[in-house]
Amino acid sequence: MSVSAALTAKNDAIATLVDRNTTTYPDTDTTTAQSVTGEGTLAMNRRLARIAWETAQNDVTQKGIAITNAENSVTLASLRTAVETTGTDWTNANDDLIELINTWNGAKDDLKLANDALTDATLACQVAAYDKYRQVLDEALGTRESNLATIKTMLEAQAEEPAPGAAGSRCEKALSNGTYRPKRGVEAGTCGGKDSGLCCGAARVWMKTGTTADSGWRTIETCQSEDAENYSYQPPRKPMELTMPTPVSVPFACIEGAKALAAAASAAAAAVYMLA
Repeated sequence: MSVSAALTAKNDAIATLVDRNTTTYPDTDTTTAQSVTGEGTLAMNRRLARIAWETAQNDVTQKGIAITNAENSVTLASLRTAVETTGTDWTNANDDLIELINTWNGAKDDLKLANDALTDATLACQVAAYDKYRQVLDEALGTRESNLATIKTMLEAQAEEPAPGAAGSRCEKALSNGTYRPKRGVEAGTCGGKDSGLCCGAARVWMKTGTTADSGWRTIETCQSEDAENYSYQPPRKPMELTMPTPVSVPFACIEGAKALAAAASAAAAAVYMLA
């Protein structure tokens, strides 16, 4: 017998059982009134119990039919196909998941390698930069030591500063602060105290302020020859310069001569005033 024939025979048997269970019998009245059948209490309880049992049996039978009908709508082949399809889908999804996990692991490994490479490159760059800095610093220190030696040799080769009162010495008279210091040329140590024919004169040296040339000046008083008209001014050497700047020639005039000239001019002006 085939599966289909067996299922058909089963369904027929169940239908026969249902017809039998649903057949109306004289004692199937569900009322509890004893006067209907003239039965006693014991007979009534028996009847009601039998009716309840048959109702429950009928419900079970109906459920069995529903299950059988559901089973008939699905064949073993379709179930096998569904299982195989579901298994294939699961396998494919699992393969996709494994591939994603492998991709993620590969990306994680690539990131670690990239971070390691970045760390190595950064360290190498820092080491190279420091080595270059040290090289430049060592060269600069060596150049500075050499320049300092050159400057020392140059300064030692400069002429000695003139003695006070000698030609070329400075003769600025400091403020007396009430000590009544002697005038220029009165004592040894002022102009003429060492060399004859000298006077304490003044030279105006124009200077640059910011970016403006000749915007300021400084006055230098120095012992020079009485007939000197120019003074060779030595500009100061800037820090770490290896040579002295070129001297600058500026006009020079004796201070005492200027005073005499001013007095003569005042006298002439007074005489002209008196004659007026």
